[in-house]
Amino acid sequence: MRNVGDIQHADEGTHRCCPSDENAARLAGAPRVSHGVCRFPRPAGLDALVEHYAGKERPAASYDPQAWVEALDGVLAESFVRRALERPDVTTRLAGPDRIAVDRAGLVAAVAGADFDDDESLLAVWLLVQAWGNSTRAQHGRQNIARAAAHRDQLLTNLRATATILREAHEVASTEDAYRSWAGRIGIKESFFTQWFAVAGIKPGRSWQPLTLDRSVWRTLNNTLGLTVHQIAGTTSQWVLYRTYVEMLHAWGGSGDGAQRLEWVLFAHHGLPPVDPSSNVA
Repeated sequence: MRNVGDIQHADEGTHRCCPSDENAARLAGAPRVSHGVCRFPRPAGLDALVEHYAGKERPAASYDPQAWVEALDGVLAESFVRRALERPDVTTRLAGPDRIAVDRAGLVAAVAGADFDDDESLLAVWLLVQAWGNSTRAQHGRQNIARAAAHRDQLLTNLRATATILREAHEVASTEDAYRSWAGRIGIKESFFTQWFAVAGIKPGRSWQPLTLDRSVWRTLNNTLGLTVHQIAGTTSQWVLYRTYVEMLHAWGGSGDGAQRLEWVLFAHHGLPPVDPSSNVA
């Protein structure tokens, strides 16, 4: 993982933070440019924010499989839920009653190894992604997942369609297609289906990858950094806002896993006040 301090800075004045060749940028799936100047200058406070989290890593998420068994009672069999959430190859059992942890690397490995043509395999890794994302949050998160699982056919269609769109995509515009393809009111919204995008939509070697956009990220963008994303995007369309978010973080984060690192920083800060740069001085 790249150190947060390695995330690139824009040139002062011109805010150049993405390729100047518009056609090359389009083909590579890089952020859109206008006259060689990136649409996404780094906001005031971003550098202090990422420096504040230097040296900190995304922790593994822990969850209670029994709580998931209870939430999914009548929807998914207990044996299925436990097989999905207690995989010894990608999870770790913690001290204490029935606690399991999984980190992002384990999650990515589980999804990459799943058979997406098999309903049970697909549902199992989706449930693991949701447990990772929900972690120890309030019960309503598990209840929303149960409602989605009750719409089994639509859920499976959504999971396959969005993963296929994102895995086969070359251009970042395909994030809009994936967002629009999440059909039906089946219980889960942006926070949870973009978690699926961010893990199931990875294409190795591509200059961009889908990212998670949840409430904590929105709060940091809006409250901490003072951004109004719909003004940057020029629309309130949710799928365009998601694409704009993915483009912004790749423009700010540069190549490699910089955008993913920024996603976690925004999530971890949870919309708290801006960081005082002087507080980062050792």
